[in-house]
Amino acid sequence: MTQIAADLQELFHLNRMLSYILAMVGLIFFYLIVIFLCYLLWKFIQKINHKIFLKIENKKGRSMSLEFLEKLTSFAITFFFLIAPFNWDDIGDSIFGSAAVLTAVIGFAAQDVIRDILAGIQISIYKPFDIGDRIEGGDGTSGVVENITMRHVVLKRIDTVRLVVPNSKLNNMSVLNYSYDNIPRSVTLKYPVSYTSDIEKTKQVIGQVIQDSSLTIPGM
Repeated sequence: MTQIAADLQELFHLNRMLSYILAMVGLIFFYLIVIFLCYLLWKFIQKINHKIFLKIENKKGRSMSLEFLEKLTSFAITFFFLIAPFNWDDIGDSIFGSAAVLTAVIGFAAQDVIRDILAGIQISIYKPFDIGDRIEGGDGTSGVVENITMRHVVLKRIDTVRLVVPNSKLNNMSVLNYSYDNIPRSVTLKYPVSYTSDIEKTKQVIGQVIQDSSLTIPGM
């Protein structure tokens, strides 16, 4: 900036203070333009990324692995655009680029975030449950899996309220999956009747309704 101010001072015969102010304003304006262009490029790439995963989803169906991979790719793109403008040599030589400081930041400030991200990767790879599965955690947490992000799983409860559960929490507990591999299962149904009801007639009516139901599988 000193050189730019000197060139302005010589070219337009300005005093030293005014040339420095003009140089600073011009530099700030330049960086604002660069930031705006980077923002537009980031939005464009994110839109392309979303369209790519949307096409894959239309072909193979919606799955938890695709949901998580899209979030991870979007995070990587954002991280690149945040880091790319910096001088890597300066970062490496500075204290913030040292391994000790990075380890401290990871260990104390971002340990929960990293734990959830790693748990999300494990869940998306091993797939103990998928989008649309009805699950119940060991602590009683239950609902239909609606979405997964880098940090949490969104469950839709029976009352339609959404429950947000950290990935690391679900990954560290036993999960009862009622929809695993879409295997049909039997259920126990209870029908309350009055003491004055005809029990045999009640059994016939219940049996007939079960047989006529489209959800009934013969032999189950």
